[in-house]
Amino acid sequence: MGSRLKTVAETQAEALTQSSSSQLLRRFQETGAVDEEALGQLLAIVADDDSAVARVGLCGLFAGFAEQLADSFDPSCALLYDLTFVRVIDWCRRQPRGQRVDNVLRDLGIDGPEALLRRRDAGAADRYEPQRRETIQCCVVPSRVTLGADVAVTSVVVFHLLQRFPRSMVVILGEPRLRELFYEEPRVEIVACTYPAIGLFERLEAWCDAAALVERTLQSLPAHMSLILDPDSRLTQLGLLPLAPESRRALHFDSRSYRAPGAHYLATLAGRWLLARLGGTLPRPRLTLPPASTRFARLVARLLCRERRPIVSLTFGTGDNEAKRLGFDYEVTLVRQLLRRGVSVVLFRGVGEMERERTARLLLALQAATSARILELRGNDPSAIPGDDAVDLVAWEGSIGTYCALIGASNLHVGYDSSGQHVAAALGVPTVDLFVEAGKAALEARWTPAPRETVRVVRAYRCGRCSEVVEQVLLHTNELLALTP
Repeated sequence: MGSRLKTVAETQAEALTQSSSSQLLRRFQETGAVDEEALGQLLAIVADDDSAVARVGLCGLFAGFAEQLADSFDPSCALLYDLTFVRVIDWCRRQPRGQRVDNVLRDLGIDGPEALLRRRDAGAADRYEPQRRETIQCCVVPSRVTLGADVAVTSVVVFHLLQRFPRSMVVILGEPRLRELFYEEPRVEIVACTYPAIGLFERLEAWCDAAALVERTLQSLPAHMSLILDPDSRLTQLGLLPLAPESRRALHFDSRSYRAPGAHYLATLAGRWLLARLGGTLPRPRLTLPPASTRFARLVARLLCRERRPIVSLTFGTGDNEAKRLGFDYEVTLVRQLLRRGVSVVLFRGVGEMERERTARLLLALQAATSARILELRGNDPSAIPGDDAVDLVAWEGSIGTYCALIGASNLHVGYDSSGQHVAAALGVPTVDLFVEAGKAALEARWTPAPRETVRVVRAYRCGRCSEVVEQVLLHTNELLALTP
């Protein structure tokens, strides 16, 4: 079934949302102030009684405005986001639905937008005194929510805290699945806290939940024995919403504005910021995966390596962001060309119904056009791996721990700008990273994983045809595979 037709109200709301967002940006560039009328129009759409119209407003506020500002990695855009969203939060707390948000803000001593900005500024500028390292018993870190960001940034934060505060637990507020990224770390605890995909009030209420969890986690500890470190989490609306009273020390890594000489990658910038605030040695992304996942991945690799062929893991998932995809023809052509060149493939089915359906289509196309021996696997049960059959391609889906382990067991990873390349970099696997959207140079620079020697970037928007992109990917694939033992 195709997508339903938009109503007249939705179409009008879409146009008004775009014009309001443009007016917010234009007025700020001209005067340095927030256009209150334009913001009011945007919030009126978000609050519309028609749920379809409200979704249009919410998408415009977050995907069309906030995320575009964040993706620019421009300090002036980060300031516009902060000035706008403290007003959004203040508007929400004054609505009947926002009573809980207002109560938590009052409990934390926040009486208006200026108080939010003051708390945010204090966390971004603060530095922790090294001589107090031994006193810290608990550090709290809210998740960045997306897997790629949690690998590239949150893991850097967590392992640096473990290094600098040897007597401290590190509590991560986030999805329970994060346990699989820090599996063998006895001083890391995951406290379940979910950030909803939809709903303005729902997202702010997720922050209320996070603040309650922090209070419960730290209630038995004096203020000087705890530290909260916010890596620019969506749970706190990128550091604007505090998680505890001002008496508890909190630091905020403003990933959109922070600059350091010679540092461009987000993981490196996070490490440099931590170094400046907490001292120690420069941290890098790191993962410790479940043994069951790594054992399963080794068995899959052994199956695919029987004919001494290199293994390339492929991620075509983009978190349902179609703007990051090049298209079905590219994906089918790339897999066919890799198989034709004697490469074994691990193909990840993706997350969500849309990505899984797309992968199913891809497998059908491969079966019709090639003689590839395809094995479909789920989970990490070793008994599902055949003992004698030769296999060219494994199509897999399952938990994030095994996803990471399969990337770690491959010789090379290829994927769109998404989580896979950050996992590969953290596990020391060379990667080819494909950027599809033009005009986002700063985003490319920040989200390209380090180290540079084993990462190759393909800018698809500079290529005239799909075949040119495939040629570039294959060229880099050959180059990087030649570097692996």
